[in-house]
Amino acid sequence: KKKKEDEKLNKAINEQKKALEKVSKVSTEAKKAVDSKQKEVAAVVAKVEEKKKAFAAAEAKVEAAETSKDKKAIKSALKASDQIEDEIAKLSETQKKLEGELKSIESDFNNKNKATQGEQAKLDKLIPKPKVEPTAEAKKK
Repeated sequence: KKKKEDEKLNKAINEQKKALEKVSKVSTEAKKAVDSKQKEVAAVVAKVEEKKKAFAAAEAKVEAAETSKDKKAIKSALKASDQIEDEIAKLSETQKKLEGELKSIESDFNNKNKATQGEQAKLDKLIPKPKVEPTAEAKKK
């Protein structure tokens, strides 16, 4: 009878291990998606910072052109400055969009991770805890 119970328990443990493995795999894939999207966001943020520096340089050129009163140079510098400003606006939109996607992907990962933790808890409950005999020290007390 004990052997049958052990077999039943082992079967339950093995099935639970498979269930855990499945959700764990899904959770790992979701984590990879989070990491990938974070890299995308970081790349766009870096581009925005780069463009802001370029914009500052373009603004300086506009001021220099205005000081020299060279109409052609002023027009050219303003055009370059406006173009960079447009690029920054587009990148900022992209950044917002990616950050929204990232939130969604992170939420998905958190849900999958909770599922993994739930399956792990079920497995932990199935596995019999070894009976620990109190030590001679503990028995004295």
